[in-house]
Amino acid sequence: MGKGYIHRTIKAILGRREAENEATESKTMKHSFVRNRLKTMGLIQMALPIFLVSYFIVFPINWLLVIAGLLTGFLFWTITMAGFHRVLSHNIVKTNNYIKAFYCFIGSMAAASPPIAWAATHIMHHNHFGTDKDPQNPNVYGWKTMLFYFAPSFAEVMDKLTITEKKKFLLNIKHLIRDPILLFFEKNYLVITLMYIILLSIIHPSMVIYFYVIPVIYTLLGHSLLVGQHIEGIDNKINLMYPFYYGEHGHDYHHEAPGGPDGLNTLLRKAFRANGRR
Repeated sequence: MGKGYIHRTIKAILGRREAENEATESKTMKHSFVRNRLKTMGLIQMALPIFLVSYFIVFPINWLLVIAGLLTGFLFWTITMAGFHRVLSHNIVKTNNYIKAFYCFIGSMAAASPPIAWAATHIMHHNHFGTDKDPQNPNVYGWKTMLFYFAPSFAEVMDKLTITEKKKFLLNIKHLIRDPILLFFEKNYLVITLMYIILLSIIHPSMVIYFYVIPVIYTLLGHSLLVGQHIEGIDNKINLMYPFYYGEHGHDYHHEAPGGPDGLNTLLRKAFRANGRR
């Protein structure tokens, strides 16, 4: 990932090369993203629950730390959704670089995805909601969308877009691909996550379970439930998220007005004293 990946993405989106080269570039872009996911999403989503259960079979459960881990998960979720979803994807407010680095650190670790990849995929979801161009559409891609590792990325639905749609998408993500902090986390989020795990293990090995494994599983479950809100027949008629996933439980009008005055948007605007853009 990083600048080389981003530059290839831009060229593939704009179609500035000949058809044969553009197709090759598109395949390279997909390969880069899929290979990046393979190192993270698969390990995190499939290994962590097994690791958690195995740990509690061998070692006694500290219920106080379990509660602390769940509360940490709630904070991870809220920070991730505020940063990746509301700020990066929908430009609700602007933050300084210190705040941006903080939510990128939490989000990259908890969402098992670097910021540009997460936000670009979500922007594609909004641009083409409910169609086969929506990488987060469970009615088209089925159960895969419920597990972020298996879900299509923005790169994998790019071939379905017209050139006009590609240009619109590029305009939507230009604030992401020009940001040096986001590019840093796009390249280094795996190392940063590993450093956090090592720090917890130095404090005490059990801290990895309670303050990494449990919070990340909590956050990933929230992503699955959020996508599940779009399953035909549910369509927000059944609230899968309240009260454990603050900010995303009131999803009824989010696609019509992502910058609307819901709880999380209002909280962010009060905190940063800024008006939403869209």
